[in-house]
Amino acid sequence: MSSVTVDNEVGGYLALEHLHRLGHRRIAFIRGPKTLADKFSALARHRKCAKACGLELDSRLVVDLPSRADRCPA
Repeated sequence: MSSVTVDNEVGGYLALEHLHRLGHRRIAFIRGPKTLADKFSALARHRKCAKACGLELDSRLVVDLPSRADRCPA
């Protein structure tokens, strides 16, 4: 059986580090729908990565995608 494993913490850190090196200081985050179980731990990882890069996250730039139930009327 083939599989792919993703390390979101390392990926997030590398992305933030790259954007920081390019001179970006106000970085927005688009998170998955509220129904995703990993959503809150992902934000904690992003905050940890941002701190390591010397960035402060602006809560106004953190947006949650709507869940499928929010997008599709019944």
